[in-house]
Amino acid sequence: MKILRIIFALFAAALCFGCAQNAQKKIAFAHGKSIHYWGDHENKIMCEILAGAANSAFKGKAQADVVSLEDGADFSALEKYDVIYVVSEGEKFHPFAGKSDVLKKLHSLKKNFAFIHYSTNPTTGEPEEHTIQELIGGVYKTHFSVNPTYEARFEFAPHPISRGVKPFAITDEIYFNISFAENAKIAHIAKVVPPDKVRKFKFGAHSGNQVVRDNMGRAETVVWACENPNGTRGFGCTAGHAVWLLKNPDFFKMLLNSSAWLAGIEIPSGGFGAQTPSFDEIAKKIEKEKRPDIEYYTKKWLEQIGSWETLN
Repeated sequence: MKILRIIFALFAAALCFGCAQNAQKKIAFAHGKSIHYWGDHENKIMCEILAGAANSAFKGKAQADVVSLEDGADFSALEKYDVIYVVSEGEKFHPFAGKSDVLKKLHSLKKNFAFIHYSTNPTTGEPEEHTIQELIGGVYKTHFSVNPTYEARFEFAPHPISRGVKPFAITDEIYFNISFAENAKIAHIAKVVPPDKVRKFKFGAHSGNQVVRDNMGRAETVVWACENPNGTRGFGCTAGHAVWLLKNPDFFKMLLNSSAWLAGIEIPSGGFGAQTPSFDEIAKKIEKEKRPDIEYYTKKWLEQIGSWETLN
């Protein structure tokens, strides 16, 4: 009888292990509030679109939720997720401003992080700056990194996140001269060569500095991933100022692939793809007051979206 009990216990343990191995991963597409004009830094909408695409593409492998990190949020709710994918404002408006302890606890719980665009820019000199750099391998550092708007061609290095992603050109606010952690295991996934004119901007907290000006023509990492000593993974992308970038199929695929990689989901050779809403469908989701330059703004973005559709 004792032998039978032991056999049954081992069998039950094996079953539980199998269940754990096959358990769905949980992904939080976490957004903060937006302080920008209509169409820009639409953090909640970007999270909604990405979460919807992830639930379709990763069916049976992961469950994606949209989680608000706006004022009054319960940050302990993030503890149930395997991946925390942050799309938010930065500096003093960063949802993790003053919450380095929260980030450290989540890191100790083996959570995998992504920070997109402005969320890569915590307030320089605050504890969360070092913590975010530790989580994803790189961070935007004020008076060192810069945030100009320019046209850039993204060229990709081999990595699971770049599977199926073709080189593409976009015009957006794309940060560069990122401060990368020393001795970190970082994959420099996409690089761009910013035009010399944006390196010649006047010196300022975000506009320019001597390091930027001394490196005319240098290819800059704007998309990267890291693997941390505790087994967690991190991802950073400095583009994503405007929600309309999700209309670029390769940019969209790159972000979708990155969420799968963070969750430990195998990425197929062609990458993960999903249909995004139309321009009008996205526009209807925006709750902000329309911007003063709405006609010029929409015209320029429709032209850019049209150029991507022509190529594909």
